[in-house]
Amino acid sequence: MLYLDKAWRYLQAFSAPSRAGGEARPAFRMFEGAVTMHHDGWESWVRVLPPSDVVAIAEDLHDVSDSEFGDWLQEYLPTERDSNVPYGVGYLQQARVFVTDLAAVGRGLVYLIG
Repeated sequence: MLYLDKAWRYLQAFSAPSRAGGEARPAFRMFEGAVTMHHDGWESWVRVLPPSDVVAIAEDLHDVSDSEFGDWLQEYLPTERDSNVPYGVGYLQQARVFVTDLAAVGRGLVYLIG
C-alpha cells in the first residue's frame, strides 16, 4: 500500500497537462482525480489501473529526477518550499519504488482519493 498524504496534490499538478489541450505525463494516470463534495460529506475517487498503465507510470517516474521535481516544487510552492520540497521529493521516491515493484511482477493497482 502506498499512502501519499498531501503530496498527492504536488504529484498530480506536476504530472498534469501544463496547459489547456496539452498532454499529461503518463504518471498522471496514478494521480488524476478528486473527491466529489456534497452536503453529507464526500464521495471518494476510485480508479483501477491495468498492468500496462503501471509499467508506463513506473517508466515515467524513473524519468523524473528528484532534483527536477524539487526544482519544480520550488516554483510551484515558492512560499512553502523549505518544508515541502523534501516532503514532496520523499513521496515521489516512495511512489517510484511502489510502481516499479508492481510493474516488475506484472500487477495493476487500485487507488483511492478521499
